[in-house]
Amino acid sequence: MPRFAILAHDWPAPHFDFLLEAGPVLKAWRLLAEPGAGRSVPAAANADHRSLYLDYEGPVSGGRGVVSRWDGGTFEWVEKNAGRFEIELCGAKLKGRVVMELSSPPVATGGFPPGVLPCETPLTPHSTPAPPGATAGVASSDRPASVIVPSCTSSRWICVFARGWSA
Repeated sequence: MPRFAILAHDWPAPHFDFLLEAGPVLKAWRLLAEPGAGRSVPAAANADHRSLYLDYEGPVSGGRGVVSRWDGGTFEWVEKNAGRFEIELCGAKLKGRVVMELSSPPVATGGFPPGVLPCETPLTPHSTPAPPGATAGVASSDRPASVIVPSCTSSRWICVFARGWSA
């Protein structure tokens, strides 16, 4: 079963990273409020993340703050359509259905899940997290050099956490 993680991230402003395992990468959304039963939380699609973020806590390289695990566990796909999908989460804090829906009609389809817009913003540097004990933003031969990946924060989503959640 695929895994998910929700990370509290303090940079550039406090938010939550919602990460879903999709093969070798994590599909990512920035949640602009804390998840909770019966809440609709604004979300922005983000660039794919490396799977190590499923378990990582600590400083993010490049001076991009610190992440801490808010919740994590497994999930199951319930429905996948263009611009909308439903999953069932089974985490340590959260158990229940999540509906992610594109809040404006997609101009193109592609990616994963169906309906995620291709990135329309310029490419930005994205580097690996600093290993435990390392100083964020300091180059290290223990981790790969920065790579360029698309910045996907222009896609607007609504993340609905169904009632009946345990939290």
